[in-house]
Amino acid sequence: MKLLEQCALLFAVCLGSIAIAESLPFNFPVSIISMAILFILLCTKIIKEHQIADIGDYLLKNMAFLFIPAGVGIMEYFELLKSQALILLLICLFTTLLTFFATVLTVQGVQKLIRRGN
Repeated sequence: MKLLEQCALLFAVCLGSIAIAESLPFNFPVSIISMAILFILLCTKIIKEHQIADIGDYLLKNMAFLFIPAGVGIMEYFELLKSQALILLLICLFTTLLTFFATVLTVQGVQKLIRRGN
């Protein structure tokens, strides 16, 4: 029963996120809104960690099963992916490098701020 109550709590957050996403004048992922709301609720201690700990552990233990349908769905488009493999590889390489350099610049900026503060 404890898992069902915790799951209901997470579903309530998701339903609230759906309502928010539908009221926005632009498209925004419901999952991102849900994570932000849950983060805010946890930080403000409206929801305590122990109130969702069991369902969180359960979902983490079974996470692999949640990705199997997505992997199977991708395989339906294997020929399309195969024909665009070089472009996809270049995009992955470019975004990886972009992320790397953004991280480097962010760390350097934070280090400068820390040095100024001392």
